[in-house]
Amino acid sequence: MKEKNRNQTRRNTKYKTTKSSLTMKFGTDIVKDDILELNVGGESFMVRRSTMLLAPEDSHLHAMFSGRWDDSLLRDAQGKIFLDITPCVFGAVLSYLRATQLGQPSRNRRILRIQPQYEEELRAVCDYFNIFGSHLYPIFMKPVCGGIDVQDNVITHARKIDGFSPVISLENIGVGSYWKVKIISLKFFLFAGIIATDDLEGESYTMPSSFGWASKGFVYSDGQMRGSVGGWNRSWKAGDEAIFKLEQKNLKMYHKRCKCLFTSTSLPASLDESWRVHINLHGIGDQVQTMMPTQQEADLIG
Repeated sequence: MKEKNRNQTRRNTKYKTTKSSLTMKFGTDIVKDDILELNVGGESFMVRRSTMLLAPEDSHLHAMFSGRWDDSLLRDAQGKIFLDITPCVFGAVLSYLRATQLGQPSRNRRILRIQPQYEEELRAVCDYFNIFGSHLYPIFMKPVCGGIDVQDNVITHARKIDGFSPVISLENIGVGSYWKVKIISLKFFLFAGIIATDDLEGESYTMPSSFGWASKGFVYSDGQMRGSVGGWNRSWKAGDEAIFKLEQKNLKMYHKRCKCLFTSTSLPASLDESWRVHINLHGIGDQVQTMMPTQQEADLIG
């Protein structure tokens, strides 16, 4: 009996120490496995605090449920935390967070499925609460034909003759992804954008699902040349740098030399999870580097 009491005392001490450390960290008397009662748009949800804390540490959602702001959160007449969000929208976010407990979703899974009438609200909620965290991560490239070298994400046209040569990212990229393209040397032609296949041909920018900006002021949408759509009437030059962002409905590019933001035509919703970064070079010795932009550069697009 004495041994049992000593064990219980040790467990109680450990619990109090853990709770005390959390209290010191968050400034309130909470533990991560608190069960929270939420009123979301009039519907009740029961969720562990630890589930909500699976949101990225620098996100609004994580901060909201860290315990630091419990006393200031809006509550209903029964004392439940109130969120003015459509229940099914919050349910989609909660399902995503719970999935991380069962096995981390792919970093590229930045699209949550919901009925079409709630898609805009879901995107707004994900952006506001920063559900997916930072979208800034390295994107690695690979050639899809001979004569192209990729070293440290520097892409070099190394064929013996000029010719269109495509390069794509190793993995699919998700909505919200950013990347930067820097032109080191260029003789004639460059295409920079996205495509939703890894089975590419030489003039890959003319293939269906290709969207982006090419030399001579050409814009390609679904593989079709659209002229200077959106004001792109320029040509790529050596030294140019551009920041790209894949959004739900569009591809955006901020061109640093001309200090302009360009937006593609609408992207097909059916290809949401198939996009890859897509570069096409033509001239011998042409070099382009892809890299992760800084946060300040990403902010140029928003």
